Amino acid sequence: MRLLTISVLCAVLLLLTSCGNRLPLSLVDETRQRTDVTFTLSSDNAEEVTSSVNGKLNNNSTSDLECNDKYSIEKFVDGQWYQLELNESTYFTDAAIMIPPSKSNTIIAKLSTLQDTPKAGNYRLVRKYSVDDVEYYATAEFEITS
Repeated sequence: MRLLTISVLCAVLLLLTSCGNRLPLSLVDETRQRTDVTFTLSSDNAEEVTSSVNGKLNNNSTSDLECNDKYSIEKFVDGQWYQLELNESTYFTDAAIMIPPSKSNTIIAKLSTLQDTPKAGNYRLVRKYSVDDVEYYATAEFEITS
């Protein structure tokens, strides 16, 4: 009887722990951001982000930035940022993009690239770049209200 009780408790515990948030935690190191590089957003609709968001990486530094067209979208849940899964058909090129000082580069992040339709909440667009072979993250937050 004791073995059966322990088995049932283990099964219930396994079931409960597997029902939690399955999204991977953000990889962004908040300390790896520069003040002389900004990331600004504009959306397809000034009132609300509905289908895409434009992320503009602005190089206000005195060095060249190197990046590519890859981005990720994260959602803020219970005090933590989580990476959202992209569709399997989403792809990025590995072509290097150089952004000289006082220049910028814009990407269009389409919400249709997400595996699941985003629900109301706080999100952020994340873009990785490097300066002199040191990696940094640029993030910009947006909200989906419906």
